[in-house]
Amino acid sequence: MRIFISVDMEGIGGVVSYQQVDAAHPLYHEARQLMEQELRACLEALIEAGIKTAVINDSHDTMLNISCADIGSGKMQLFLIRGRHKPLGMMQGASGCQGAIFLGYHARAGTRHAVLDHSFSSYIYRLSLNGREAGEVGLNATLLSAFRVPLLLVTGDAAACREAEEWMPGVITVPVKKGLSRTAAICLPPGQVKKLIKEKTRESLRRWQEGESRRAFFPFSPANRWDLEVEFITSEIADVAAFLPFVRRREGRTVVLRDTNYVALYRKFIYLLRFVGGYNWLLL
Repeated sequence: MRIFISVDMEGIGGVVSYQQVDAAHPLYHEARQLMEQELRACLEALIEAGIKTAVINDSHDTMLNISCADIGSGKMQLFLIRGRHKPLGMMQGASGCQGAIFLGYHARAGTRHAVLDHSFSSYIYRLSLNGREAGEVGLNATLLSAFRVPLLLVTGDAAACREAEEWMPGVITVPVKKGLSRTAAICLPPGQVKKLIKEKTRESLRRWQEGESRRAFFPFSPANRWDLEVEFITSEIADVAAFLPFVRRREGRTVVLRDTNYVALYRKFIYLLRFVGGYNWLLL
């Protein structure tokens, strides 16, 4: 069995500030260490369950946070996908796996009591997939559904876990902290977090292998058409986004991507992110 793991940082236990997720700041090293500890706890549980292969996607910011040297294990085959410009971004490597885990995820932009909430980019105000407000949890889980890869486990702050449960009722989650504001939270100690991740990783594998309800693992049935509405924080960003031939302008700050194939739609969205992210916006 081959397991895919997408690892973000904002939802890691103990991470609550912008400084911790910025590689240029001294506090980043603490967050990076906590991130790798949670990943290792997950891998240990996979090894104990007899999983032979894991594909790890470093999914935060520059996507150069996880060191190959720090996660190596002779007990299973590991593939680490690093670097920012991946065709499927946070989800590169998921296709062909038999299960997936989201570690350290955060809630979508605008969520109350959510730690460092955002939706892929600080330039995005809101995302809506086929009329349903979405963030990284929703869009990435839907891509897994398109690949027919079950989402087994989601870890992050309490708001991210609630969001995952809204998209996939019954999915197993591990809330590692409870947000008091965007930059403050009640955090579980690292030792307790690692214990919970190991326990819930094992539980999620058992549930899947025993054939429990597939509704908990696949958020969507295939649709005839996918519409992704992207609302930016300024109309200028939408002006530039509309230069792309596959982008339709809807309103001042809003554009729409459309496709009959969700994987193709997701690829368009990643391209759009990279395109508008190449500008230094003056946010007035």
